[in-house]
Amino acid sequence: MVNYECLKGLEPAEFFRWFGAVSRIPRGSGKEAGFVEFLRQFAAERKLFFTADGENNVLIRVPASAGYETQPPFLFQAHSDMVWRKEQGKEFDFETQPIPLMVQGDRLIADGTTLGADNAVGLATMLALADGDHPHPELELLFTSREEVGMLGARAYDYSAIRARRMVNMDCGDSHVLCVTSAGSTVCRVTGAFSMEPVTEGRCLHLRPVGGLGGHSGLCANMGRSCAANLLGDLLLDLPVRICSCFGQGAILKSCEAVVILPEDISVHALQDKFDALASVCAGSDPGWRLEVKPAEAASALSVEDSANIALALSLLRTGQFRADGMDPRIIVTSGHIGSFSLVFGAFELAFAVRSASDADADSLVARYAAILRRLGIALEVTDRKTGWQEDRGSVLRQKFQRVHTRLFGEEMELERVHGGVEVGVVKGAIPDMDAVGVAPTARGAHTTGEYLLLDEVQPYWQLILGVLEEKE
Repeated sequence: MVNYECLKGLEPAEFFRWFGAVSRIPRGSGKEAGFVEFLRQFAAERKLFFTADGENNVLIRVPASAGYETQPPFLFQAHSDMVWRKEQGKEFDFETQPIPLMVQGDRLIADGTTLGADNAVGLATMLALADGDHPHPELELLFTSREEVGMLGARAYDYSAIRARRMVNMDCGDSHVLCVTSAGSTVCRVTGAFSMEPVTEGRCLHLRPVGGLGGHSGLCANMGRSCAANLLGDLLLDLPVRICSCFGQGAILKSCEAVVILPEDISVHALQDKFDALASVCAGSDPGWRLEVKPAEAASALSVEDSANIALALSLLRTGQFRADGMDPRIIVTSGHIGSFSLVFGAFELAFAVRSASDADADSLVARYAAILRRLGIALEVTDRKTGWQEDRGSVLRQKFQRVHTRLFGEEMELERVHGGVEVGVVKGAIPDMDAVGVAPTARGAHTTGEYLLLDEVQPYWQLILGVLEEKE
């Protein structure tokens, strides 16, 4: 067995002992069976309650410490799988070799691979709690599978076994930062079938809006970044053009393209002027927008009416923030995002997603879009839906973390509101009265070979967890 010398002397020793144990076990998404067997043996050796389902989700129960038997139980939850990435040229087999851990200054890293701190920090925390003798109420430790490929394990789990109504997720937050909300997602497939008609007049042009900054569709949703598909739709609205084809794909689309038939009485100069006017609106966030125009050839195109419907769909389904928090406008509640679109031989398809901490807001927005698109002869189908985690400003658990953190470190924790998916949303969808927070030792670079865990931030995180568990109601 590999000997992680680099972990010796690191504090808290119990955390790093189990971080090393976890790092020895292959646990890619869908390949968690070996880790489940490790947990089975771990629980058996300590005579702990253990159950695993057919999805490789595991629940372990740890009895309350003496004097804590009447305290309400805690649920700790983390996902077992990690993303496997390695640097080009690195010889390494994730399925048979332990993660090559290294200490570099104040950081724990992996030598040329992903570290797997996402979510080994949570796994190590739960194992250390189960193996230790710190005071605590009854603990329910939930290890979920395949989080990295759509939270599939958490979504398939039967939560009727969970007794706790206080939950700590360790896949968000930092050592001194408490996560209090995250977005769910509603994924939509937009389709339409249109007839192509011969091109007999007009000029055929290839249009390419280009120069946007793009960015992560969730993290950049409130930065004003504009989407090339939206710009294309805005450009073609109210113009008697005929669309032959169009295509775009990306996060926040930095560019896209379309082949159109432009009537002879509309000049290319007028088209450029309209695009420049639209681009000027978003010059503060995307100063580089420009429209590339060149001659093209096409034998057929949509009718003017159907082309107008496609343009309206591209304009209507906006990428960006839809709703901000009423108490703090810096907080995103709901946003939308076009991931891809295409029109090929009259077949129109578009991928659209809504992120929201509020399921009601997401459902309302999707229903509105579906109703409008239906009038255009375009269908919207919801293909996937993950529940959001709506912020509870009256959370008793949040207040407890703040109280303990202030006692230990002299100040309250910062609050994090994630406009992306966290498994808490899935759990709260099944157990609406679950009081939840997210906290983890500070790590960065998840899913990349640059992933690292800040060593100095683990001890305060561990102190905080133990302090919260020790404080009685």
